[in-house]
This record gives sequence, structure tokens and C-alpha cells, in this order.
Amino acid sequence: MKKLAITVLAAATALTLAACSAQPSTSSGSASANTGVVAQIKSRGQINVASCLSFKPFGFYDSSGKPAGYDVDLAALLAKSLGVKANVVNVTSDNRIPYLQTGKVDAVFCNFTITGQRAQAVDFTIPYVVSGEGILVRKDAHIKSASDLNGKTVAVTKGSTNAQAVQTAAPHATVQAYNDDTSAMQAVKSGQADAFIEDLNFLTYQASQNTSLELLKTTLGAKEYNGWAVQKGNKALHDYLNTFLRKVTENGQSLKLFKKWFGAAPLYPLNYTTSDPTSGLDLVTKAESSNG
Repeated sequence: MKKLAITVLAAATALTLAACSAQPSTSSGSASANTGVVAQIKSRGQINVASCLSFKPFGFYDSSGKPAGYDVDLAALLAKSLGVKANVVNVTSDNRIPYLQTGKVDAVFCNFTITGQRAQAVDFTIPYVVSGEGILVRKDAHIKSASDLNGKTVAVTKGSTNAQAVQTAAPHATVQAYNDDTSAMQAVKSGQADAFIEDLNFLTYQASQNTSLELLKTTLGAKEYNGWAVQKGNKALHDYLNTFLRKVTENGQSLKLFKKWFGAAPLYPLNYTTSDPTSGLDLVTKAESSNG
């Protein structure tokens, strides 16, 4: 697949600045206090990272009950760069922002799609994954396109952007929201739902692991850009994470980890150094500016 090249630094910075004007920081300290967050993490000896551990292979519990996956390995790599330990906290799409706002975690990974609305509540980093909305179905469901979802029951996860995608593509579909991706996957397998709409990278992996399921060739909507998130105004940690993401992307560490967990290269590889005006991040910035 054609390699996707995106300009992320300027767009992500514009997004952050626009969002900051719309809502004050939700952290317990002031903006000046946030400048010392990285030092606080180092002093604490631990960084608390939120990951959705029902989202294999991004995040899950292994056979010994320990967090594992792509996000978890990236969290460990991030912690190593800080000289601390990584504490991975299990969250859902629905509660990840409250966990961040109340200080239960320092950052949210969790394959977090960047949107203007969400940027009112958090500060996003540059993207670490590019994806889209895929459609996973049972092979016997007789669903071959997005329009075939009309009249069907479609599983999504609470707090995700997937319900909107379904309503746009198939307004006569019945949307059933589940607390996590494991429950939504099980609903499709058991016949409680006919299809599951989720991140394309995630569904590609799931289809490869379940012979009764198939991923449709069609996708819903435009490409999506997934980043990490920190509390509003937390510039020190925000800047540190951006620098870290650029480093592990450019030196190939993130690609190596992605291949380890997904068994293949990303569908849409990242390239932070080449300009691409069709990257889509400008749309996020415009949406945030209009919301502000």
C-alpha cells in the first residue's frame, strides 16, 4: 500500500494551541505546575500510562495476567527513556479521558483517535498510528458492503467514534454499544451482532486469528490519526512525548514493535519528515478552531 507521508508537528501544535484557548486546564495544578510534570515522574520513579487492555494486540492481558501488546511495549520503551518504570492502567474508550483529567494516569495511549471535540478536553501528541474504520463480519452474515449494514445489528464500543461512522454509512442499522472490544467481538461471534466496526489495524489482526470472521475490503469514512493524550496545558510532558514518538519512528523501534505484534507492517506507515497536504490533520485543526 502506498506509503502515507504526513506533516504532524505543525498541525499538532496548531491543534493544541486552538484547544487551549477553548477550555482551561483540568489538572489540579496551574500551567506553571505542569512544567515540572516530567521531573515529578522521574522523582516518583514511575509513569502511569492508560491502555485499553481489551484491544489485542494494542493492549491485553497475557497468559500470566500481565499487560502486553504494542501500546504496553511502547510504554515500557518510554519509561526506559525517562529512567523509570511503566505502570499500565487498564481503561476503556469511555473512561480514558476522566482517568486523565483526575490524575489517575499521566498519559493515555489506547489507540486514541484525534478529533476536535476530544481536543477540548485533552492535549494530543503527534500521531503514532494511522488507521480507518473497518467492518468485521461473520462469514455467514451475507454482508459485503457498508450499505448491507442497514437492517443489521452493528456492535461498537462506548466512547469511540464508531457509532457516528455507522449512522453515516448505514442510517437504518441498529447500533449496539458495548463496554469494551472483547465484549463487542464476542457479540459478533455469538450472533448477537452481525458486524463490528473498529480500528482497521485491530480488526485486520482479529480476522487473522478467527477463521469464522472476515474483514470487508471497504472502510467507513476517511483515515483516522491516533495519538497519545495528556492533561490540558501539560506542555512539558506533551513535548517530551512528541520528541519520543519522532525518535522511535525515525530509528525504526516503533516499526519493529508493530511487526512483532501485528505480524506485518502498518497499513499506513508514518513519515514525520515529508509534507502531505492531504494528511487529514488540517481538518482536525479546523474543527477545533470552529469549536473554540
